[in-house]
Amino acid sequence: MNKKKILSGIFTLFISIIIMSFPGACTHKKTKTKPVKAPERFGKILIISFRDMTRGKKNNVSIRCPLSGKVFTAGPVEPDAESFMTEQLKKIITGRRNFKYISSQRLWDIQSNLLAQGKKVSERRLIVETGRKLGADSVLTGHIYRFMDRVGGNYAVDTPASVAFDLHLVRVSDGRLLWTGYFDETQKSLLEDLFKISSFFQRDGQWITSREMAKAALQKIMEDFEKL
Repeated sequence: MNKKKILSGIFTLFISIIIMSFPGACTHKKTKTKPVKAPERFGKILIISFRDMTRGKKNNVSIRCPLSGKVFTAGPVEPDAESFMTEQLKKIITGRRNFKYISSQRLWDIQSNLLAQGKKVSERRLIVETGRKLGADSVLTGHIYRFMDRVGGNYAVDTPASVAFDLHLVRVSDGRLLWTGYFDETQKSLLEDLFKISSFFQRDGQWITSREMAKAALQKIMEDFEKL
């Protein structure tokens, strides 16, 4: 028996011991996309595209969400992260009558007119005015603070995927923040975080990509939104 086989056998035995120490850890669950049944009290909901909050900022600095006040650590954001997250959100809510999506161009047209007045306008006001002009009762919008893909393959990486984003529902009538969901994670290996062993197996014991991580997280957040 060669050295590689011996080491492989030892590792397999070690993992088996860990698994037996955590009942139910091996349960494999697949995340399913299902239509969101937005609570009727939120009325007509306007969806505004995700926004990259790291433009003009350095990595590893703290960025405070302009709506909730929560602080995130900034990191690299892939160029198409905004469009990817927005498209994933649109897919999740497809077919729901009380959701309406506004295109980036239409959003720019409305908000540029407000900004042209020469006054400093908060993001909350921009959201409220946009919703009001389009006859929405509330607005769903999100920010991206980190969207960094793994460097390496499925089973060995130099740098793991790391994603941080949030999602907010703002009421148009008074600008009140009705609901917030967020995700902030850098994938860890099984040996680094034994208490997340169930998550490790849900991901098939692999190092996932930033898109896979973000998509699953967004689905979970919207499932929680459905329960409101």
